[in-house]
Amino acid sequence: MRNNNTVIHLDLSNNHFTYADCLLISDAISINKSIYGFHFYGNYGFVDNKGFLIIEDKFKQDQIAIPRRIHGMISN
Repeated sequence: MRNNNTVIHLDLSNNHFTYADCLLISDAISINKSIYGFHFYGNYGFVDNKGFLIIEDKFKQDQIAIPRRIHGMISN
């Protein structure tokens, strides 16, 4: 993704990436200038309002996800 100049929309949602995978993806796309649509729901982190992938601390992310699963807001 670092050298990509043709992909403009990328949906990597719900791929069960590990925390380490998410860090690598975040680093790889941080300098990309061609992707305008990026989706990452269901993995560690989130896409901020500027389109950057923000990876939160794994423990903090788990604390957020567990109550959401209990209330049926997301699936396993």
